[in-house]
Formats: sequence, structure tokens, C-alpha cells
Amino acid sequence: IPNEKNSIGIEPIRELNRRLSHKPSISNAHVILISRGDKMNPAAQNALLKTLEEPPGPAFFFITTAAYRSLLITIRSRVQRIHLNAASSALQLEHLKSLGIEKPNHILAQILEQERDNLEEKYQQLKELDQKFNSFLKNPNNLELVGLASDLGAKAETSRLGFLLWCTKLRDNMATHFGASPNHLHDNTPIANTWKYSGSVYQATIDYHTRNRVNANRTLAWERILSNIIDTDHQS
Repeated sequence: IPNEKNSIGIEPIRELNRRLSHKPSISNAHVILISRGDKMNPAAQNALLKTLEEPPGPAFFFITTAAYRSLLITIRSRVQRIHLNAASSALQLEHLKSLGIEKPNHILAQILEQERDNLEEKYQQLKELDQKFNSFLKNPNNLELVGLASDLGAKAETSRLGFLLWCTKLRDNMATHFGASPNHLHDNTPIANTWKYSGSVYQATIDYHTRNRVNANRTLAWERILSNIIDTDHQS
């Protein structure tokens, strides 16, 4: 089942069940591949569970996922787990190029080199977050703050990637404040030099990292970081 959207709903699983009711045309059994099985919503997983328990005909199921525990325990108990090591980040970056995806700018490439799986999806997330951060930093205001904080706090993985991106931008901002030359910066966009360095922003970032370990409200934590930028901007 190709996963072209951000999630797999129940309809593709129902369609799968309808197809399984027909005899295989070129082999003795159906072969089903569900890519990124962790993207199945609960309704889809429950529908698949019934098929796994009582398939309407001979079939082999392959479910790929980088988040095994996101699958229902009832599904996990009915499949055999095969662990595959992720390709190196260098190979995955080459794969991005083969898909026609533009070369990541320096700051995004540096973050992606630290990741081990799903680089294509993470690249798209980082690219969107980079654009949103830059838009906010060019014109810090409460409306942009609420939207950006909500996006960053919605999911733990989005917040994690956003934090990596933010720390790199903050590091560049601090380096610029203390006189670093442009060739010592990670970010190759001018935005790194346009917002005023503030110790309160740095402290709010440290607090976020500390509190996030105890499942603090991510959205509120991001609001605190971004609101310090607005306060600094108004004081300058």
C-alpha cells in the first residue's frame, strides 16, 4: 500500500480486503506491502488486524516501519519482526538527490547527517520548519508565534527536529553577536544575522530542553522561547 499522504486511513485497508477476496492472477498467493505501517491510524490497524487473523486467501504481508511500537500490540503479536539496519546518512542523502529533491542547504544537511532513517520525510519537515522560523524571525509577532508554537508542539518528533534546527540557528546568532565571521556559521541564509541576540532566548531554550525530558507541554515551552524574541525585538 503506497503511503502518499501523512497517514493511512481505513479505506485503503478495506480496499485491500476486497482485493484479497479474489484469486491471485500470477502466483499462488497475494503479496502485500504496507509502507510506513506506523502511519496507519487506529481504525486502519484494527481493520488490518482482522485480516491478519483470518485472511480471505493465501497471502504474505510485509509491513515496514521505523517505529515498531507505534503498531498495536495485537498486530505485533501476529507478525514476525525482522530488524533491518538503516542505510548510512550519506547513502540516504544520495537517495534524496536521485528522487529529484533539491540539495539541502548547509544547516538542513548537517542535521540530516545525524539522522538514521526516513530522511525524505524529515527533510520535508525540516524545510517547512526552516521557512516558518525564518518568516517569524523576519517579523516577530504574536499571530505568527501562536501558529509556529502550535506546529512545533503538536508532535514529539516535529518538536525534536524543530529543536535541532532552532539550536543551530541560535548558535549562529550567538556566534554573530560575539563577532564570528559568516564562514563560521552553519546557516547559509541571511536570517542568522537579522535578529538580535538575547540571553533570555538562550535561557528559554535551555529550559525547554530540560523540561522536555519530563513531558512538559511542548507548545507552551515553544511559546516561551518565541515570546522572548518578540520582547527582545520590541526593546531594540
